[in-house]
Amino acid sequence: MTTIALVEILSKEQYEIGTDPKQTLRSAFSHTGRLTQFFNPMSQKEIEAYRQDSSARNNEGDDEQKIPYRFTNAALDALRQLGVHTAGYPVPGRRWLLNGWGWNAAGYWLVRQSRKKSKTFQQHFLPTLVLIDGESGIVYAWVSGMEEMAPYHEVLLLAGQGKLEVIGKHNEVATRIPQDLDRIGLNRDVVLVVDAAQSNMRNKVWRWLQDQRISPDEIEFNDGQKWSPEDRPHLRVVRVRSVEHETPEWYAKGDTIGLSAGLHKIGNRTFVSTSQTATTQQFNRNLTKTNTANASRATPSPAYYELTVGMMQPHDDAEYVADFVHILRDASTQYQDETAHALPLHLGKLIEEYLLWIEDDDENDEIDEDKQE
Repeated sequence: MTTIALVEILSKEQYEIGTDPKQTLRSAFSHTGRLTQFFNPMSQKEIEAYRQDSSARNNEGDDEQKIPYRFTNAALDALRQLGVHTAGYPVPGRRWLLNGWGWNAAGYWLVRQSRKKSKTFQQHFLPTLVLIDGESGIVYAWVSGMEEMAPYHEVLLLAGQGKLEVIGKHNEVATRIPQDLDRIGLNRDVVLVVDAAQSNMRNKVWRWLQDQRISPDEIEFNDGQKWSPEDRPHLRVVRVRSVEHETPEWYAKGDTIGLSAGLHKIGNRTFVSTSQTATTQQFNRNLTKTNTANASRATPSPAYYELTVGMMQPHDDAEYVADFVHILRDASTQYQDETAHALPLHLGKLIEEYLLWIEDDDENDEIDEDKQE
């Protein structure tokens, strides 16, 4: 059985450069079959405040006010590593359903180590796939170097043990994408979410993700291979990307006033997913701009998150496919608010926490890939 070690550790700023033991500890625990979750100890100021709190001394009041948020967050993140989430709902006689049809949710995320962070000044890539089973809720994952998918927590352990296959160039990743996607089980109904902007995906790895190249219901890979709904009768693909400008939290049109948070259709297959302002944002929530004295007071707004249904099946509804992805932004155990990405992408990105990049000392491989191309 996989267990999680909660490790109290100083922040990396308190160690000399190059001596932060977090990755060493994570690797060591991984080799013993244990996941790890780190948290910083209470500061002297926090300890004094805790001792002076009468409700804490008397064991009364709101528990959340007694415990630093990072402690609670560490416990919740430990559950995330075990594949616990809040997406879907229980069904009598079955374990879990993500939606009424038991669709699976998958995400392809390309982890990248930049040249600046590499000891040999080489960039490294690690393709990852995360699948949430639509009929059980179990989270599976795959990374380059694995033969098949495995439970998410097992993949984290493999990453921590260095049992993976690092790829050095974009074009190598591009040629492997079709076979890598087949690993998620395309013989089952699945919605695959792909981020167009990260790790230069749309320019060097999968050019079909570009605005000028994406075509409804016909996927094309960089090598010219094409997929259609007839070829993959259970596959849907949604391109996502974060847009830099923000969306107002409120809107008003005539006598209608409402919240802009939610899913908004802006084209036949293009939607915008916005969330409410994060609960962690510190500002006066009763602030009104109708008072001119508040005109210069800054208030945060939700980010603009674009969803484009690039491929779906003939009987599908684009609105429902997009909504399926939108809802998966609010399925993390760790955060009260929506995550920046839908849950499969969020989990795929966090595999990076466990990576111990294997460096190649071959000087001939240090040629800039961009110059080679």
